[in-house]
Amino acid sequence: MASAWWFEELSSKLKTIGFKPFHTDLCIFKDEKLGILLIIYVDDILIAAKAKADGDLVVYQLEAFFDLKNLGEVSEFLGYRVIRNLNHNQIFLCQEKYCKKILLKYADPDVKPVTTPWLLKAKIPSKWEPILDLKRKKKYLKYTGSLNYLSSGTRPDITYTVNKLSG
Repeated sequence: MASAWWFEELSSKLKTIGFKPFHTDLCIFKDEKLGILLIIYVDDILIAAKAKADGDLVVYQLEAFFDLKNLGEVSEFLGYRVIRNLNHNQIFLCQEKYCKKILLKYADPDVKPVTTPWLLKAKIPSKWEPILDLKRKKKYLKYTGSLNYLSSGTRPDITYTVNKLSG
């Protein structure tokens, strides 16, 4: 309930300073005049602006309503490492830390890297379900869920495999 109240309060204040939510994602706001994007996740706000002064202005305006903690230039957001190459106007996202976390939590210590996570000619029956006891089945579901999150983020190359394994 508190998170819903917070989002309504924040949305209201953002609208008063010129931001409008995207129709496709109500957690992304845009100021059309300045071309600034705000990405909201619970109480985290990522500001994307062409000029630092524009981003600073948004922070200043929001500080009139809320007690903010400015963490400065983004280096990590929602588990993604953010790498910026300002000389070439590029931004890269990396989930290396998340990959290592998955490996430590679920993988056999002797696991070896492979070039493709799926044998191209491998077939799984359409109603395939791994034969596991309840404890192992829960672990399997957590593992495939973790891989699904990874595939929808920075690893689209494993999407097909994860989809097949998820049944």
